[in-house]
Amino acid sequence: QFGTPIGVFQVIKHRCADQMTDTEAAKYIVYQAAWTISEGLPCSKEASFAKAWVNDASRRVCVEAQQTHAGIGITHDYDLGFYTRRAKVGEFVYGNTPYHLEKIAQELGL
Repeated sequence: QFGTPIGVFQVIKHRCADQMTDTEAAKYIVYQAAWTISEGLPCSKEASFAKAWVNDASRRVCVEAQQTHAGIGITHDYDLGFYTRRAKVGEFVYGNTPYHLEKIAQELGL
């Protein structure tokens, strides 16, 4: 911004830290679900946990990245627009967050 790299601003650093936290948490919850599946254990609840978290985390990360990069983040010249569309399609193909939260509630007997 005005000759200063945006990475020196504290709010940008916090956004990046939040994005990294969401990404790492999503990775580990997916690893847990994949391990459960590979061990042949019942995995419906773990798969729904992973999908619900990844839906929300991917949406948060994409929105924060777009806000950080402003309008340039949604152009076809950069990968961010592709990842945003891909995250949205994943919700339709694999089920949205409310669907998976309902599955988790049923598994817990609620």
